[in-house]
Amino acid sequence: FNVNVDLLGLDSNVSEVIKLRLKEVESCIGGEAPLASILLIGSIMEGMLLGMATTYPQQFNKAPSAPKEKDTGKVRTFPNWTLNNYIDVASEVGMLKQDVKKFSHVVRDFRNYIHPYEQMSSRFFPDKQTALICLQVLKAAISQIGSFRKNQQGGTHS
Repeated sequence: FNVNVDLLGLDSNVSEVIKLRLKEVESCIGGEAPLASILLIGSIMEGMLLGMATTYPQQFNKAPSAPKEKDTGKVRTFPNWTLNNYIDVASEVGMLKQDVKKFSHVVRDFRNYIHPYEQMSSRFFPDKQTALICLQVLKAAISQIGSFRKNQQGGTHS
């Protein structure tokens, strides 16, 4: 299925970058560069969730799993959150359903193979099908977040 990034209601500059990266993901998948596409998908997911956190700062900061500084106990500033944090909190506030949350963590794990030694020690060499699965998870996340945004603005759940 196709999704409309504009439904996320992100800053127009961020939306344009995400759209460009989505096109690049499709080029990578078509060009037999599955690892590159997976790394980009993780990057898009993180950027998209950071955008949602800045749109709904109270909900993200008050979530029980919001990451806190060890010394002060204060919630970390958004740029200091990890993709893991964003996924968990997005689920807690109702942006991501349990299924997409779990699949998003797998995409996050795969994205972490950006580190060559991680990839080498795990012997992770994804193929095109794995990249397509990761892309589908991203599309599902975009769809669920779009529905959340619509509900927040008084629309109906799609």
